[in-house]
Amino acid sequence: MTQDPAPQYVGFWARTCAALIDSLLLLMIILPLTIFTYGWSSFEFLGDLLGATSVEELIRLLESRETVVEEPGAFSGAIGFLVSWVLPAIAVVIFWIAKQATPGKMVFSAVIVDATSG
Repeated sequence: MTQDPAPQYVGFWARTCAALIDSLLLLMIILPLTIFTYGWSSFEFLGDLLGATSVEELIRLLESRETVVEEPGAFSGAIGFLVSWVLPAIAVVIFWIAKQATPGKMVFSAVIVDATSG
């Protein structure tokens, strides 16, 4: 009988690259859904933040945002929660079950295994 070789663990940088690949793939799904659901207005605040030229202006923008409870077009509510959190989590679990890896891990031929059984 032959024994299975000890598992070879994937290194830090390969895991980091795999996580970045997975994040980009999720972004490619979430971004169009966000734009379709809420329009481009949901990104206006991000543009304001990126256009801030000083720390004081950035603080003022963030403080003004805290006073807004709910804006039409803001990415919030049940649909926002589903698109941002639930659907990506379901996609990851489906990949774990079906392929034992997320798409990013598949690039590096890495699989997710049980700690005790390998």
